Amino acid sequence: MSKKELSIGQSIAWNSLGNITYLGCSWLITILVVLLGADYSASGQLAVAMSVGNVFATIVLFRVRPVQVSGSYSQFDSSVFVGARWVTSIAAVIICCIYGFLTVSKSNYEIVALYCLFKFVESYIDVLHGIDQINNRLDYAAVSQILRGVLLVAGFIAGLQLFNSLPAAILLMSLSSLLVLVLYDNNRAKQFSSVTPSFALGPIASLLRICAPGFLASFCCTAVVSIVRQRYGLIYGDQLLGVYAAVAAPTVIVPALISYLYAPLLGPLASRWNKKDYAGVIHSIKRVALVGVAATLLLTIASLLFGEPVLRLLLGNGAANCSYYLPAMLFSTLAVGLNLFAIDLSIAFGRSAIATAASLVSFVMATVFSSCLYQATSFVDANSISLIVLFAQLIGFVIIIGYLFHIARNS
Repeated sequence: MSKKELSIGQSIAWNSLGNITYLGCSWLITILVVLLGADYSASGQLAVAMSVGNVFATIVLFRVRPVQVSGSYSQFDSSVFVGARWVTSIAAVIICCIYGFLTVSKSNYEIVALYCLFKFVESYIDVLHGIDQINNRLDYAAVSQILRGVLLVAGFIAGLQLFNSLPAAILLMSLSSLLVLVLYDNNRAKQFSSVTPSFALGPIASLLRICAPGFLASFCCTAVVSIVRQRYGLIYGDQLLGVYAAVAAPTVIVPALISYLYAPLLGPLASRWNKKDYAGVIHSIKRVALVGVAATLLLTIASLLFGEPVLRLLLGNGAANCSYYLPAMLFSTLAVGLNLFAIDLSIAFGRSAIATAASLVSFVMATVFSSCLYQATSFVDANSISLIVLFAQLIGFVIIIGYLFHIARNS
C-alpha cells in the first residue's frame, strides 16, 4: 500500500470529511433515541451517559495527541504512546467508578458503564490515528471514521429495534467500533511503526508527566459541561435534561468545525512557535477563531429562522417549543471549541501550565454558579446550562490566548 504523504490542504480536507461524517452519525444517535424511544427519558439517560463518558474519554486520552503529533518529543516511539493509552484507561475506570457513584443515579449505572466501554474503543483508535497523522496520512483516519459512523448507527438502531434496549444499542455501538479497530485501524497504523504497547515504566511515566498539565486542563474543560448538565439532571430530572440534550445535539458541529481546522495545523504551528515565527502563529490563531465565530453567527441566524420547524419535524413539539435554547447553545459550544483550541496550542507550544490554571478557574466558576443557581431556586430554565458553560469557557480561553499573545509580543 502506498505511503505517499498528504499535503496540509489534503490533510484538512480528509480530516474534515471523516470528522463531519462521524459527527453526523453521532448526532443521529441523539435523534434516534428520541424517535425510537417511548419518551424523553431515554434521551436523558443517554445524555447522562455521554456526560460521564466524555469525562472518561478525557482521562483515557490524557491530552496525549498534541504531544504525539507536535514533533517536539521524538524520544517517545509509538509503542510508548500505545502503552500509555492502556495505563490511562485503567486509571479512567477507577476514577469514573468513583465519579459515577457520586454523580449518577443507580438506575443509570449500566448505561453509563456501557457508554464508557464505547468511549474506550473510540479513544484507543485515537492513538492509532495519531500515528497516521505523524506520517501525514489522515485519509486513513477519515476512512475509519466513516466506517465507524455508519456501523455505530446501524448497531444503535438494531439495539433499539430488535431488543428494545438502550444498553443493547450502546453495546452494539462498541462492538462495531471494535471491529473497525481490529480489521482496519490497527493494520493501517502498523505500516508506519509498532502498535504493540510498551509498558516500560520510565518512558510512560515521562510521557504522562509531560502531558499531565494539558490533561488536567482538558479534563476541567470537559468537566465544565458535564458537571453543569449532570447537576441540572439530578435536580430537575432526566426528562427535562433529555429535552435539552436532544435540542443541543446538532450544536456540536461548532467545536467540531474548529477542531477540523486546527488539528492538522498543530504540528506546523508548533514548528513556527519554536522558530519564533510569532506573527505567523498569531495570524493562524485569529483565522481559526474568526472562522469559528462567523460559522456560529450564521448557524444562529439559521436557528432563529428554521430551528422551530426543523425540531418539530425531527423531534416533535416538546423539542420544538425549546428552540429558543439554540442561540445560547451554539455560542456555548463555540466557547468550548475555542477553549480546547487554546489548550492544545499551549500543550504543543510547551506552555501547558497556563492552560491548567485557566481551566481550573473555569471549572470552579461553573461548579459554584451551577450549585448556587440550581439549589437556591425551585426551577431554572435549561437555557442556564448553556449560559454557565459559555461564561466559564470564555474565561479560560481569554486567559490562555492572552498569555500566549503576551509572550509573542514581548519576545
